[in-house]
Amino acid sequence: MTTYTQLAVDNFQRANENPINPAHWTTGTGFVALAVVSNLCESPDSITFAKDAFAYYSGASFPADQYGEITLYNVAATSFVYVVCRTNALATGYSASISGPLGNPAGQIDLICENTQVTLGTWIGTLNVGDVVRVECVGTAISIKLNGTVIISATDANAVSGSVGVNLSPFGVIGDAVISLFAGGSISSVYSVPDDRNFSVFPNLPVNVQGTLTYTAEAHPSVTPPVDSRAEGAPVDSRKAENIPENSRAPGVFGPNE
Repeated sequence: MTTYTQLAVDNFQRANENPINPAHWTTGTGFVALAVVSNLCESPDSITFAKDAFAYYSGASFPADQYGEITLYNVAATSFVYVVCRTNALATGYSASISGPLGNPAGQIDLICENTQVTLGTWIGTLNVGDVVRVECVGTAISIKLNGTVIISATDANAVSGSVGVNLSPFGVIGDAVISLFAGGSISSVYSVPDDRNFSVFPNLPVNVQGTLTYTAEAHPSVTPPVDSRAEGAPVDSRKAENIPENSRAPGVFGPNE
């Protein structure tokens, strides 16, 4: 069973903030800081010279098995939005690279290993305002989910730890790469040993405990009722009638201890 524990969230519900809250976010060296404008997160720069707005969430510690997700608000045709896991700098980690435009079947999401700049998988389809894109890293298994459904999965071992980050790259127009929500957390798995006994001959019914069936609920007696195994069955009185003693006491006359 997989458990997701949210460790960080930012809904950007504040009027204006530039740079984005430094108590929780750290801007990557050499990058433009993320900003909050009218309850949305965007780049304060048009990024016409390939200078991305990038920050990672430093207000929480993330284990190696982690996830990061964003909710899309606007992604123009020539702009990009990224959510990155296992990163402390944009050149490391695994990113979901999202290009628009939203509402158009030409939308695209790439799973990129930033350490090697290798694309591990690609999905093309319709992206809409409010869509949630999540990157999950569990060991060497890396995946991207769109609204809870896995759309890309791969195996890679180049990035092993780090935080969760956001990269917004409008191209020429401020507001062309915008998100409305960020969240990140840990992923853990609890292994529940399955009961592989032949349940068809169990005396009890199963109880589901975290995915494992344990046969503890009584269905019928666990011990088979005994039967008379004697060859001739129950005993009979074999005495001769004339030899059976009779009660010689007079009716109504009993001993002292009656």
